[in-house]
Amino acid sequence: MDIKSLDNNIIKHINSLKKASGRKESGELLLEGERLVHDSVKNGALLSLVLLNESYKGYVPKDC
Repeated sequence: MDIKSLDNNIIKHINSLKKASGRKESGELLLEGERLVHDSVKNGALLSLVLLNESYKGYVPKDC
């Protein structure tokens, strides 16, 4: 899926996770960076959404 607008609901949700109130309301948090995502999955985190730049060539968890 390509996201081309800041008005996209996914982008709005991600922006809401930048605030404590958004994280508390959704029960989710924002992970950024290959190592943090990898370590979180390795330790049992469940990912609800993974966004990648189309040029990304690194690790992607198998369950995503």
